[in-house]
Amino acid sequence: MFRSGLGLFSLVLCLALSAFYLVGWVPSIFVTSIFLSCHFLAAFAWGPEGRGGLLARLYLLVYIMPYVHIFEYIGFSFNPNTPIIVGGLLANPYTLDQQVMTKTFAIGLIGLQALSAGVFFVSESRHDNQSKQATLAMLPFSVLIISSLFFSWLYAPIDTIFQTRYTESLNILQSWKVSFNASWLLSYTLAIVALCDLLMDQDLNRKRLKIAILAPAFLIIIVYFQFLRGDRECMGLVVSVAILSLSPFLKSKLVFSSRNIFIVFLALLLSVVFFMSAQYVGAVRSIASSDSRVELEDPGVSVVGGTWSASLLSTVSVVGDIHYERMDYEWGQTYLDYFLSLPPSFLAQKIGYVRPIDTKEGNVAWKMRYGIGGNQVVVVPFMNFGPIGVVSIFLLIGFMLGKIEANSSHKKSVRTMFYVGVMGIIAPHWFWYGDLALIRGIMSGFVVLVFYEFFILFSTPLFSRRRLRHLLSSA
Repeated sequence: MFRSGLGLFSLVLCLALSAFYLVGWVPSIFVTSIFLSCHFLAAFAWGPEGRGGLLARLYLLVYIMPYVHIFEYIGFSFNPNTPIIVGGLLANPYTLDQQVMTKTFAIGLIGLQALSAGVFFVSESRHDNQSKQATLAMLPFSVLIISSLFFSWLYAPIDTIFQTRYTESLNILQSWKVSFNASWLLSYTLAIVALCDLLMDQDLNRKRLKIAILAPAFLIIIVYFQFLRGDRECMGLVVSVAILSLSPFLKSKLVFSSRNIFIVFLALLLSVVFFMSAQYVGAVRSIASSDSRVELEDPGVSVVGGTWSASLLSTVSVVGDIHYERMDYEWGQTYLDYFLSLPPSFLAQKIGYVRPIDTKEGNVAWKMRYGIGGNQVVVVPFMNFGPIGVVSIFLLIGFMLGKIEANSSHKKSVRTMFYVGVMGIIAPHWFWYGDLALIRGIMSGFVVLVFYEFFILFSTPLFSRRRLRHLLSSA
């Protein structure tokens, strides 16, 4: 009841703020910063329930991070001749416009309130349901790991950043002239389903062998295929592994127990350490692409001024364009373009089909007057339906995240854990760079889950015969 009450309160707040937004009134940046901070802390502390709610907390954190810039604007003079310096956004007419920035942060607050309301509304089951299930033998498990390494190898630049400038080294797919941008995501989903299988395996000897295979594979993917190549797509993978590995140690009932607090703190600490490492890799990558050493000499700028925080520029751009009537609401056209762009790029390329997202008119990133190539997650709901769209979409996202995590907590299986893992992988890419990560994550997850079930089907002779007879009889 307590969380439902918080959910209702959050929903009323975001609906009220949306109504005020539509009539032309929004709170000041200072007031918005207070509400944004307090609401995030309350949602982070009380929102997710099942086993500490690490997944939902991750999404709350990833969502709020780009809005770190709000504190730079408290007391800011908005003088067009005074660029923002303190780790800030790239100065442009909109970032120096008080009305645009005030509305931008108000939209951010509406999204946070709706997201947390969706999480609050999830009613958690009171009965755990964990039945024994079949897991992979060593041969199919090894096939999963090899496949994961193979797809990471395809996506990784051929040379390291110490051999060739980051921007000059092609990956294997590019050298073959094959378009398969989701290769890295397919690699990570394969690795995650292998981890879920490992965690559910009841055979201790086999479990040790799986750990001995999977742990080095993770290191090769993260260090050799990612960091040494200047890439950081593995950020979601590392966080996802942390969530799946730490969640079993959390108590589902005593959310504020000392053990839960310690584990959540440990997860946050590991995430921060990895995030700082990823930012350092970004700085080294920049040096590998130019002669500038600014990012390494000023770590504050490197951390606060990364692409993750600059994703806020896309929201600023859309809010500014709609405010000055340079853009009309799209009323769902973007979502229709998403649907028409479902065929994978390599298949579309093969059959000669031009997907809407591959055109200037259908790609959201091309519609940003100011941006960095991607778009923050709040952009598409707002540019299609305004603040009401933000409320609707984020309420749905929050409820979906809460439901996925609750199911994983109380109906523990490879499948439910895999859903959590995939959502963890795509969290930063989806919320900072656009919905394409979600679409690719769903498609990759579906393909991997089908292959996993196929492997399970033939893992044990008795199980496979029964399962095969059942499939044949139901066909």
